[in-house]
Amino acid sequence: MRQSLGEPDVFRMQYRALIVQAVAEVVRAGLNKTQAVALLRQTAQSQVPPADQARFLEVTETQLMSLHEGSIARYRLRPSEYRAWKATWQ
Repeated sequence: MRQSLGEPDVFRMQYRALIVQAVAEVVRAGLNKTQAVALLRQTAQSQVPPADQARFLEVTETQLMSLHEGSIARYRLRPSEYRAWKATWQ
């Protein structure tokens, strides 16, 4: 079973709550790509050790880029929040 699922990503598990919080904050604030990157960098600098900051930014940006209506529940977002944000993101 473990072989078919693969190993859990320890980094994502360690920063799960912060990633969820950051993605939700970007969406709820209706930030565009430039504003989102600035917020994510600020979050990383203030809450993530320097050695993990680049990976945190990469993972969080990837989560934002792949966000869709089927995955918004993970971030405790409403469909209306997602749709409003998606219009400003593109």
